[in-house]
Amino acid sequence: YEYICSMPQPFGGIFPISGFMKDDKMNLHPNQITTPITIGHGNKDNVVLPIKSKEAYEYLREKKANVEFINYDAQHNISVKMLTIIAQKIKNDT
Repeated sequence: YEYICSMPQPFGGIFPISGFMKDDKMNLHPNQITTPITIGHGNKDNVVLPIKSKEAYEYLREKKANVEFINYDAQHNISVKMLTIIAQKIKNDT
């Protein structure tokens, strides 16, 4: 999602799953500050450790981004809980 966060076009939302920052920082374009970013990560993920998404979340919070972090019970996959949250956010935005 680093690439998407750097784009100048505004988006309705960004939903990264099991993500991480390559260089411990990312280029957050000013147009994405208000874009809702919902980071989801399975608490049993052993491919990308959950702390990596938490670090991205903390970094984006420091940049004053509109970001939230959701930890769900899963491995390196997307849970029904996370899919439901994403669907609800999309539904509420339309």
